[in-house]
Amino acid sequence: MRESKNLSKRELEVLAALRGYLAHNNKLPSYRKLGDELGYKSSPQRVAYFISRLRDKGYISINKEGGININYDAAKEYLDNYGSIETVDVPMYEGSIPCGTAVDAEQQTKAVYKISTRIAPKGNNYYLLKAKGDSMDKAGINEGDILLIKSQPCPEDKDKVAALVDNEVTLKEFRRIDGLAMLVPKSTSPRHKPIIITENCSIQGVVVKVFPGDIFPK
Repeated sequence: MRESKNLSKRELEVLAALRGYLAHNNKLPSYRKLGDELGYKSSPQRVAYFISRLRDKGYISINKEGGININYDAAKEYLDNYGSIETVDVPMYEGSIPCGTAVDAEQQTKAVYKISTRIAPKGNNYYLLKAKGDSMDKAGINEGDILLIKSQPCPEDKDKVAALVDNEVTLKEFRRIDGLAMLVPKSTSPRHKPIIITENCSIQGVVVKVFPGDIFPK
């Protein structure tokens, strides 16, 4: 480990941007994405320069695959003074929410995770569920993904929703088509069919974020 040295204003901005992006997206950005965040859209080389400076000063390390790790022991003093990240506690429920056929709505809390308020603003109720099946794969939701769901009984058209149908929960896209309210699959498979919503259907919540499942502990 190199000896930590003082940071310039720009180096601190890059370090804070790395920390913030990681907290909000659960992964570190590419040089180009980081450049976009910092206003260097046309110069990823400029970003690479500051990454090199942070590495040489001991605030980050770069592994053999090119991944960046933040040395929080060295960076803590700077990041604490730069601004803190506010979070809310969100429960993850046992079991999965199918993207295909529905399953029983009974759920037990498996764990509680802290989520940035930039993703989950205060004043709402949220929970996490694992996706199962392929009926929403065209919408970017694949089996094993973790869904952040906001409790919201009245969705907007084209919202991705968790719906309670005949006492079972399923994940679909909410649509209003020709005066009908429908739950529509977004799938590469033709076997999944729309569900016309009746009085025995209740919208449990709206999907606000999709996380890759492998970022959460098993």
